Amino acid sequence: MLANIISITFIISFITPLILFIYERDIWWIWLLGGLLGLTFIVERVKKLFGSLPPFGRPSEANGCNAWCMGGAVGGVPGFPSGHMAASTMFVTALWLHLRNEWVLWIGIPWLILMAWSRWAKHCHNWQQILAGTFTGAVFGGLLYMIAPRQGTFRFDET
Repeated sequence: MLANIISITFIISFITPLILFIYERDIWWIWLLGGLLGLTFIVERVKKLFGSLPPFGRPSEANGCNAWCMGGAVGGVPGFPSGHMAASTMFVTALWLHLRNEWVLWIGIPWLILMAWSRWAKHCHNWQQILAGTFTGAVFGGLLYMIAPRQGTFRFDET
């Protein structure tokens, strides 16, 4: 039950940029949301590319491993890299690089550790898939930081 709750929290990565864009009207949040959606698309394609061969297939005990922690048995289904870890890590990495606020790390790193634990405890991924998702998310977070406009350079202010 706890692992399911933690796993579902990766949705925060997608909701937060939308809420903050509406609140701040800063285009950077749309870049983050677009980056997360692009990352998700790429991760799903990579899963199909690598297929079910070990260590790329999910553990045989995998059950309820989709975004909502449902979906039934998925043992052997492609799971490399972990999409939950990739999205969560990209969110924390990009947010920290953008804001340069140590609280992002104080909250983000324990969240990522709990997310990794939840994906392993639910048998949704093995450690290679979790590590690959973490690495992929960190790389995409860094790339987003390099290409997205800085805060305040383009705003949707009412005039």
